[in-house]
Amino acid sequence: MSSSGREIIVIGGGLAGLTCALMLQKGGQKIQLIEASERIGGRVKTDQIDGFLLDRGFQVFQSSYPTAAKWLDLKSLNLRAFRNGCLLRKDDSFKVVADPWRNPLDSLRSIFAPTGKLSDFSKVARFRQRVRSEKDPYVLLESPQTTAIERLHQCGFSTEIIEDFFKPFYSGVFLEKELTTSSRMLDFTFSMFSRGEATLPADGMEAIPRQLAKQLHPGTIRTQTTVSEIRDGLVKLDDGSSLSCAAIVVATEMPAAARLLQADSSYTYRSTRCVYFDAGNAPVESPSIVLNCDMNSIVNSLCCPSRVQPSYAPENRTLVSVTSIGPLDRSPHDHVEAVRDELREWFGSDVDRWRPLSTYNIPYSLPDQSVANMEQIVKTPRVTDTIYRCGDYCDTRSIDGAIRSGERAAAAVLADLKSASS
Repeated sequence: MSSSGREIIVIGGGLAGLTCALMLQKGGQKIQLIEASERIGGRVKTDQIDGFLLDRGFQVFQSSYPTAAKWLDLKSLNLRAFRNGCLLRKDDSFKVVADPWRNPLDSLRSIFAPTGKLSDFSKVARFRQRVRSEKDPYVLLESPQTTAIERLHQCGFSTEIIEDFFKPFYSGVFLEKELTTSSRMLDFTFSMFSRGEATLPADGMEAIPRQLAKQLHPGTIRTQTTVSEIRDGLVKLDDGSSLSCAAIVVATEMPAAARLLQADSSYTYRSTRCVYFDAGNAPVESPSIVLNCDMNSIVNSLCCPSRVQPSYAPENRTLVSVTSIGPLDRSPHDHVEAVRDELREWFGSDVDRWRPLSTYNIPYSLPDQSVANMEQIVKTPRVTDTIYRCGDYCDTRSIDGAIRSGERAAAAVLADLKSASS
């Protein structure tokens, strides 16, 4: 393969595609990034409505992500963190579950309203020590795997802490309630949570892809452009025009990638629905995530992003985010009313005064991370001699995984160009 002055085309302006384009640019290549929607970001987008910042689905940035830190200026994102630990909603009350390594006073309080048994404390400490023992957390993805729920049983955790903490917490992380996700992802994410903090940028989650995009040369990104077909050296657009190129990197979501690459499209995704409300008073004063222990409820988790980042809401207003997981079988209006009915039991009639701002249905929120799909976590970027792929489905199904896959695809393109020219 020889570039011979022709461009490399990256299809998809999410985190993987942006990172790939940026690394290719740094490698001296001329790039064109094509994005079908009105702006870059992929699933990491933020809308501004009535002075509120609404991320498209509840998302956080883990400050411990090692690959993201290489490409982002974290200081300029003005990250602020959720409180470590969480609030559990169970039996008509809220219980604090604190991180004893970071919030020792809250941890002492939580002992008097415990979740699980006191023996679980030492087992959590051993689990934490094991996943932190590896300097590179990605090494954990090479360990023998089972399901996440089976790994928790292997660690000896009590039924109480599994049902009252791990299931509510990890159902929100893995977007499935039975914890059939691979234990490799349990180990990896627990390591990430224990090494860093869950944060929000001051300008919303979309500030992350925007920062990557700003590093690209002017004119590199072409939005509102849909690709209909690709083959070696040629990209066909929906408007009937064609672009010749030295190489193509497909950096779209898996369904679109399967169509363009004519690959297996049976890959499944987890779906979520996120409702945002404008509330006068914060239902939860602490900058914490509230987890629902009732796995049969519509509400999986709730938080007030504006308690973490005041920029997420106008002055004297509170942004409330409510996440549900599973099938998107209700109309948006019916879903909002069902959420309001449940939360009325939590917070009383104040909920009736909350104003719905927006409801986001995210059908491709997270690729399936079950044991069978995680046998080979890192997918090869090479599809043909001149066609490559990247995306979170090619790695750890996370922000860091998406960035890492983009990095890997760019490295493959640059290596092949160098080999062809030698």
